[in-house]
Amino acid sequence: MTQSFTDATFGAGDYSAGAFLISTFTGSSVLSALNVTSVSFTGTLTTPGILSSGSLTLNTTGTPIVATNVTYVGFINATDGSGDPTYILTADVAGIGTPVAFAITTDPNTPLSLLSLLTGVDTSAVTAPPSTDPNPPCYVTGTRVLTTLGEVAVEDLAVGDLVVTAAGEARPIKWIGYKRIERPMRAQRPVRVLAGAFGDGLPTRDLMLSPGHAVCVDVMGEVFVPIDHLINGATVAQVDVDEVTYWHVELESHDVLLAEGLPAESYMDIGNRAWFGREYGRLEKIDPERVEASLAAYARPFVANGPIVEAICQRLAARAETLGWARSSEIDLHLTVDGQRLEAELDGELARFIFPATATAATLVSRTFVPAGRSGNDRRTLGVRLDAVKITDGLRLDREVALESLAGVHHEEAASGVAWRWTDGQLDLPAQLWAEAKGKVILTLAHRPKAVWTWVAPEVSLAASLVRAA
Repeated sequence: MTQSFTDATFGAGDYSAGAFLISTFTGSSVLSALNVTSVSFTGTLTTPGILSSGSLTLNTTGTPIVATNVTYVGFINATDGSGDPTYILTADVAGIGTPVAFAITTDPNTPLSLLSLLTGVDTSAVTAPPSTDPNPPCYVTGTRVLTTLGEVAVEDLAVGDLVVTAAGEARPIKWIGYKRIERPMRAQRPVRVLAGAFGDGLPTRDLMLSPGHAVCVDVMGEVFVPIDHLINGATVAQVDVDEVTYWHVELESHDVLLAEGLPAESYMDIGNRAWFGREYGRLEKIDPERVEASLAAYARPFVANGPIVEAICQRLAARAETLGWARSSEIDLHLTVDGQRLEAELDGELARFIFPATATAATLVSRTFVPAGRSGNDRRTLGVRLDAVKITDGLRLDREVALESLAGVHHEEAASGVAWRWTDGQLDLPAQLWAEAKGKVILTLAHRPKAVWTWVAPEVSLAASLVRAA
């Protein structure tokens, strides 16, 4: 099983840097002189010794540093019962003569310490360990679940309370687990389902779920589909939060609960119970002989891809338009330079920005969309399709930027051998790209504006219509 990270940022305590010697990671303050405040990583870790298909960026008090030759070394199994391994990477960092080893943890709540890392690193030629699912089926604090006493916030439920299933049956709660996550990685951020997204009263008000939580949808028969497979960027969208607490509700067997009126699954242990940890999930109360459930134990058929999921996505898109959402080709492409917005000069598939060479940071920003919200199975959040990025000062500096070296691009297309890349809506451009520039920096993008589209919220669509009418 592979482990993927998308724009995962590891702050103090979440990463360490040092050396990798004889199958052992030795952490140190090797990055202190560079004023590193955090490390951001995007990539997929599979086989040790192989370059990862991603990027590693050192965020500093000044200009971010993009590491090169990022290689997956191996992992250290968790010793705290959390099931979250620590992954070891090596990379070349400008200013440091030898490769730097980085240790990153998949659990932002587990601070790394030198003592915990002074153990053998598994560097065998096998895939990364099957770490616990970072997205077990959970409800976010405040979600109301139907019980025999009415709707009750999930955090106020208790073992033994009777919940009412979609079939109208009253069933007792067997176990409740919860976990609070600070600075959740993108894969752990909650998915917001707007009121009425699936139909009138479905849900009755906005509902927040973990990405892996399955909802029950009737498509010529009821099926369970993970909510992150139905993200459309409009009525179903992932949201950025500073912290989130996830709760799960387990019955004696898997079933369909009613959360804010929307049919959604109860928890079922398919090997991810340890994700909640001893502190949060009270694992010591769980039968150690418990056997992990299989797909056959689901209360409804479970589907994650294929025609059924595509049909649901199309139904959600049609419903979004009914609710007032509109599709637009306007992606609001612009650059932020040292915090100031800079508009693009556009000429067909070319976009140009001019800014002072003294700038210390720049970010290419655009609206985003999810292709699966229209058709297909691509559930990534996409911004702009870039064919090329060029930086010049009109004098001696004339640089073609390697897209794969930038933080904020998707790397899945690399397997197809194409040179172009999609951004995720925010592409960071480190100042070292124009360090030799004199006077002005001219940034030119070759992109495909006709390849993108975005959802426009109802209130924005209405305002635009009024402006056009006036």
